[in-house]
Amino acid sequence: MQPNPDFWRGRLVTVTGGTGFLGWHIVKLLYNLGARIRIVALPLANGHPVLNLPNIETRFGDIRDAQVLASALKDCSIIFHVAGPVGVTGIHSSLIFESHVKGTANLIRYAPKNARIVYTSSVTTIGASKQPVSLDENHNFNLQKLRVPYIHAKRKAEQLALSFAREGYWVLAVNPGYLLGPEDYAPSVMGRFCRRFWQGRIWLVPNGGINVVDVRDVALGHLLAAEHGRPGQRYILGGHNLSFLQLCQELSQPAQICPRYLASCPKLLLSSAALLAHAYSWWRKKEPYPSFGHVHIGYYYWYFSSQKAREELGYRIRDLSVTIQDTWDWHYRDEMPKWRSLQRWWLRPAA
Repeated sequence: MQPNPDFWRGRLVTVTGGTGFLGWHIVKLLYNLGARIRIVALPLANGHPVLNLPNIETRFGDIRDAQVLASALKDCSIIFHVAGPVGVTGIHSSLIFESHVKGTANLIRYAPKNARIVYTSSVTTIGASKQPVSLDENHNFNLQKLRVPYIHAKRKAEQLALSFAREGYWVLAVNPGYLLGPEDYAPSVMGRFCRRFWQGRIWLVPNGGINVVDVRDVALGHLLAAEHGRPGQRYILGGHNLSFLQLCQELSQPAQICPRYLASCPKLLLSSAALLAHAYSWWRKKEPYPSFGHVHIGYYYWYFSSQKAREELGYRIRDLSVTIQDTWDWHYRDEMPKWRSLQRWWLRPAA
């Protein structure tokens, strides 16, 4: 299903995190539908295509700043709350909790009472399984002991947002899978994973799996949620359930490579690699990969069903091969990855 242009034309819509990976794709859709757009984002270090779109209002600032949000939300009729740091390492836990929880509280506080609010949560707030089974919105969260601050911050912020639906606000949550796609300027968590693989820097993967989805499909799902969703509900905007090994095999296709060796490994082995990565990152002052957070996450199956979103919102996804091809084309549209001798030997051309 496609968004209804008559619903969006002329509406004032605020997008927090409008320069991020997902936020930017939402902004593009809104722009093409004729909406009046106001974005909230941190000051940009480099140029961003959103700055080239005419007639878009920008509010550069932190979502923890109440004055910034009060100005950005004034008189708007629809709010997409997408902002907040994403990651399992390299971000201080206090910043993650303040940005997601305090930022969400500020947004609800200053949102017009009659505005529709779509809160961008995550499939990680649904939970995970030790077995490759698909979970849905009714699954009881089971990751209380998982030491990944981002997951617990998103869950608390989601609970806070949905609690306001019980007080009469029009609020719902959408839970995207792991995002892939073009125009990934930061790049995103999955964008960095793809680049590491294509650069020959991933040889071992954990035994678990994830739900990967095209960012363009998720952006469209946000608009459909604002049109057709029910306040107080959660909607999983997922895609394809793949083991990490299957994902790497799919990533090999557009690059036309055939790694000589790629295998799932025991948790103890990857934990040892994370220990070395943390020591190396301390010495080089860089983000570790793999980190202990990646190890904790990697041995779960983050598999999900989007049946509810398909039935109630008209949500649809595109073919995985299209998503991965477009991701490769965007990241390496100007030049191929630079492979050194060992990487060139390992990433041999596909027959």
